[in-house]
Amino acid sequence: MGERKKRIGGTGMKWYAIGKTLTPLDRAPESGAAVVLLNSDELAHETALPGLEAVLHRTPSARDAHVCKAEVRSNCLSGTLALPRGRRDGTRLCCGYLVTKDRVVLVDDGEMAEPYLKHIVKEKRLIENSVGRFLYDFFELLIARDLHRLEEIEDRATALEDRVLSGELEEFSTPMSELRKETMAWYRYYSQLDDVACELREMRTATFRMRSADCSDYLKSASSACARNRSCCANTARRSSRCFSRRSTSVRTASCRS
Repeated sequence: MGERKKRIGGTGMKWYAIGKTLTPLDRAPESGAAVVLLNSDELAHETALPGLEAVLHRTPSARDAHVCKAEVRSNCLSGTLALPRGRRDGTRLCCGYLVTKDRVVLVDDGEMAEPYLKHIVKEKRLIENSVGRFLYDFFELLIARDLHRLEEIEDRATALEDRVLSGELEEFSTPMSELRKETMAWYRYYSQLDDVACELREMRTATFRMRSADCSDYLKSASSACARNRSCCANTARRSSRCFSRRSTSVRTASCRS
């Protein structure tokens, strides 16, 4: 809790060097690629940061993050990430971001991004002085546990379908609607996240100094994972709709017979 208060209080700006691995720094680096983590209050009071003087104003705050999106400009890419899951207090996990040829800015008000940075540091993942490779690792961690969550939703849909069709559950519209709403939230999230990954892949390598492998192989894998998880959401939604249709048909048939 103390760490979170420090971050929200405007004194927790953190820098990480993008070298062979991701390394925490005490201050902004004099050269080389780097990640900077700050919150919306800090972003509002910063007019410039080293290496970001001309583009920092294009960074969205975490407060403006309601969807996943990316906007490409000639010298940077910026956007927001908003996860369908939230913290225990009900608030959503979200952040703003900006990417240049040698800087990544993450604007995080609620400990959405920092745990992933700490994980990359702890595991000493090889990012090979590459902004593109760092982005791949960040996206990989962002969705790492989602397939398990989606499988749990699918299991709930299967259990609900069995109860409805066996006649154990008379009032099915409310739980079914809640399940479909949750499923579609994940589906929209992965559709948006896939668009973001595609924008990152298509960034001009000459401008951002990313090797072809970074934009193609690394981020293509993230895009494929998004497509896989989006497909899982679609399957669950279809199962819910099929269950609803079967139950409605059953109810109408019973009504006609009576």
